[in-house]
Amino acid sequence: MNWLRSIEGVLALSIACLASFGPTAATAGVLSPGDLIVTSSPGRIFRVDPITGARLLLSADDLLEGRTISGVAVGPDGDLFVASPGFRTNEPGRIVRIDPNTGEQALVASSTQISVPSGITIDPSGNLIVAVSNHRLIVSIDPASGDETVIVHAGVVQYSTMLVFDACGDLITDAEGSVARTDLKTGSQSIISERRRLFPAAIALDKNGDLVVLGDLPGSSDMGELVRMDPFTGESTTIAADRLLDKPIALAIGPDGALFVGAEREGRPSPNSADNLIRLDPETGELIMLTGIHRLKAVAVVPEIKDQADKRREKRRCRVRKNKARRRGGF
Repeated sequence: MNWLRSIEGVLALSIACLASFGPTAATAGVLSPGDLIVTSSPGRIFRVDPITGARLLLSADDLLEGRTISGVAVGPDGDLFVASPGFRTNEPGRIVRIDPNTGEQALVASSTQISVPSGITIDPSGNLIVAVSNHRLIVSIDPASGDETVIVHAGVVQYSTMLVFDACGDLITDAEGSVARTDLKTGSQSIISERRRLFPAAIALDKNGDLVVLGDLPGSSDMGELVRMDPFTGESTTIAADRLLDKPIALAIGPDGALFVGAEREGRPSPNSADNLIRLDPETGELIMLTGIHRLKAVAVVPEIKDQADKRREKRRCRVRKNKARRRGGF
């Protein structure tokens, strides 16, 4: 039986070696809170373990074959929604729903109005909110019917690529190098932070209601920076500045406060070069290389499920901060 054990040992070693290279060859997986969803162009969506960097291919090609994926959001029922521009400007862009358990894709919306969707998020009511950079629009899309409604046209949010809702229900976006707030009930808009030393490339909201902004550090040819920003006054402090953060692409925040950054691999010397997916440890501040993703475009985190009491508490805290900032003339 020694020969059998030898064969078993070789097989085990072979499987272990295969597992250490590239993504697991699968098109289905179950998502858990804290898992990373990472898109790779053309047309691939991965689940990435936030600690080990291990990858699982959730879905590929089909409706997204050959297409760039410019944004991804996780729906309240666990489905994924991805935004994909048309092959040419003013050709129809697409919003595609993906079942992460089966990899099955379904078309939610496709039109020339959303020809270049540059960012996607989900509002408190479950509608898809899409920034359309070439038309300077922000569009609300019903995920069931695909009906599109323009909710913001130009204003301070033109060319927006990053979208996030705070607990007050306001939409936070980039605005040609600045960070802006839009009250979707009144339509009023305000600049949170003018273009200064950091040109925003990605925005996320942490568990305390503060913004985390990722961008290139002006005056430096090889440094990127993460800052924590008051969402009402624009006051900010540096979290990290490092060469690993140079040429930033995407940003997401885990339930434990860990920051996940997508950054372009310097120079992209060959078509097969991978971009970097980096984890910033919330306790030590250490930057850890998780994995490489070919042409990484967007990163999202599967959120924790919050009960209504938690949501109400977060909304009260947000309104208190907002009112204090107003009294101080902060915005």
